[in-house]
Amino acid sequence: YKKKLRKVSKSDTYVEIESNLRCFTYEELEEATNGFDKELGRGAFGIVYEGVINTGSRTRVAVKKLSSFFVASRS
Repeated sequence: YKKKLRKVSKSDTYVEIESNLRCFTYEELEEATNGFDKELGRGAFGIVYEGVINTGSRTRVAVKKLSSFFVASRS
């Protein structure tokens, strides 16, 4: 995947910044965590699971699955 340029608003001007953030679909995270199988911990906002993401190499990650009442819909 490639880095993306994002526009950030500051007053009436826009500044482009480079971002290496990647958004994952629920299905990708479900696959990466093997169905949210291995729980690492719990907190006020949700449960953290161990996972592996393939981005050219296998990268171990921690995925926080937010509690349902914190998930907001986009308008």
